[in-house]
Amino acid sequence: MQPLRILRPCRSAEMISARVFDELFARNLAPDLLVEPIPLPSWCDEIFGSTACPVPLAQAAENFAHLTAKFDFFCPSYECIALTPLLLALRNLARAKVRLMFYAHAPGVYTLEWSLLRPLLKSGDIIIAGSSSAKAVIEFLCPDFAPFIRVVSPPMHLLPKIKTAAQRTDRIVSLTRITPEKLLHRQIEAMDVLRRRGYSQVKLQIAGPLTDGQSTELHPYARSLAAKIKRMQACVELVGPIYSDRHKARFISGARLMLNLSVTLEESFGKSIIESLGLGVPVLATRWNGFPETVGAGGELVSVSDLGPGLPMDVTPEQIADGMEKLLNSPPTPDICREQADQFCNPAAVKQKYRLTLEEAMDLTSCPDSVDPFPSLRAAPTAGLLSLAAPLQPFSWGELFNFHLEECDRIRRRWAGETVLGKSDSEWLRELLFVSTRKPLECFLGGLDYSAYITTTEPIPTKIGTDFLSRIVTGVAAKATLSSQLACLLVVSKTGQTKLLQEGLELLKQSNSVTPTIQYLTTELERQRGNFATAFQLCTTALDTNFWGEWAAYHLRQLARICREWNKPELALPWLRQWLEQFPDSPDSGSVWLDRCINAFSTGKDFLIEAEAALAQAKNLLGNSPTLEKVEKTLKTTTSLHLILSCNE
Repeated sequence: MQPLRILRPCRSAEMISARVFDELFARNLAPDLLVEPIPLPSWCDEIFGSTACPVPLAQAAENFAHLTAKFDFFCPSYECIALTPLLLALRNLARAKVRLMFYAHAPGVYTLEWSLLRPLLKSGDIIIAGSSSAKAVIEFLCPDFAPFIRVVSPPMHLLPKIKTAAQRTDRIVSLTRITPEKLLHRQIEAMDVLRRRGYSQVKLQIAGPLTDGQSTELHPYARSLAAKIKRMQACVELVGPIYSDRHKARFISGARLMLNLSVTLEESFGKSIIESLGLGVPVLATRWNGFPETVGAGGELVSVSDLGPGLPMDVTPEQIADGMEKLLNSPPTPDICREQADQFCNPAAVKQKYRLTLEEAMDLTSCPDSVDPFPSLRAAPTAGLLSLAAPLQPFSWGELFNFHLEECDRIRRRWAGETVLGKSDSEWLRELLFVSTRKPLECFLGGLDYSAYITTTEPIPTKIGTDFLSRIVTGVAAKATLSSQLACLLVVSKTGQTKLLQEGLELLKQSNSVTPTIQYLTTELERQRGNFATAFQLCTTALDTNFWGEWAAYHLRQLARICREWNKPELALPWLRQWLEQFPDSPDSGSVWLDRCINAFSTGKDFLIEAEAALAQAKNLLGNSPTLEKVEKTLKTTTSLHLILSCNE
């Protein structure tokens, strides 16, 4: 039986999970499937020419056909996903026979790729979803992809067994990326709840990268976790990254349970869940995307809550503590955990399923027709959540593809070490689509009612302008979800184009009642106009509503800026003090401490002590940065001057 050959253009990924997948992918599918990794930047140079001297698209298509001629499939790695639509367009233009095998690691965040890939897929191309839930996410975004999706779990193997003491330790573990969407701050708070319930000997160890890879300093979220642990005197340890299988097995083995909580759109399978279950350790996870499939009988699930428009999904510390207490007192047996893991950790079975899936795809394949890469169809599909995304409504697919060409060029120039400033139109669209679809997708992944987030209104005939941002604002008048319309205006508000923001808000108010986000944007409009008294009133009214809670940071920062520009920085201080007293080390607290420092410093010499104390807290949570260094230098100079003047008096 001839092995199937898969070309995998890849670049050294910064994410540990992406690097691990690449290693497992090639190792666990051999020898039936030969995965040939190739350096992505140099491969792209062979196709497109250098960034300084690119070749025409027709020549690039011929180059692509030549470089893929001996392969049955090309399977883009994590770093290559953003270039996949262009590569597929070249495949079609050259009528090359290689098929696409697109592994959807994080289908919820590929909204721009789904919009671009839609007319480019041909019979025989396949999209691999790691779980049934991941498949459902793709179809929720765009049902057009349903014929191409196949559910095949990632090629995994069990971690090596490690000898441990017969008596399990009172240790709970968490092995994850260190980001707020992994709810690690809630896990620390849950440990405090557990301690108050009498579990004083239980310890939580959190493993994961604590730096951003560019320096040895802790990144801000890791700093906020360390500050929370210290303040709460929680029995929690941040142990840093774990790389090798043996190190990982040693970390998990003997633990009472593993926590794997997540509310990120990037989640689809839960690799750490399977690794833990394979060692007989039960798992507490959120009821989120593919986690119910992977946890099965090997643990418990915590339901997530929707806090409302403009606010994140969340889980309370008490819910987490309840789940931990249940598993500590009545855990599934190690055998049950291992049986659950065995469904996913059978390399021979997974390899066979991949082989059968790819052979079926090859049977469907015929030489694709040459396709003009710039068809004049709409950018938005006709069904699914993406059909209701406001940012797609003003554009044709061809225009979207032209934006994509520019982004691909900028990506390659970054790989070459060039400094690429600003955001391209495609990068703006990527951000817009992420924000536009986030809320309904989060509810979908959490098994919650999302109907309120996909309600649309009748379109309003309008024409504002022909430049990119003006056309984005016309998306507000299209038949689209409110969350996607607001996403358009949030981006416009960042650019400082006050007239466009005003026109967009007027369009939005014709068909929608005032929401907290609309009030935030209205406040921003008044600030940009210089109407600071009105902006202050609007902002403080918003803070008095349900937004006066842990996630009020962006309102507080807006308030601090309004007061500074109004030359009344002291008016924001009571609000900043009150919030920081309640939430001194939440994920967004560092920036609020910095605003408190600047506003106190700007108020006058009587507030310098408060400014210094706030700066110390900001540095503790944010680390060093050019902004903080500038503030600190200014503060020290001013403080010294005031001391000299005081002595002279």
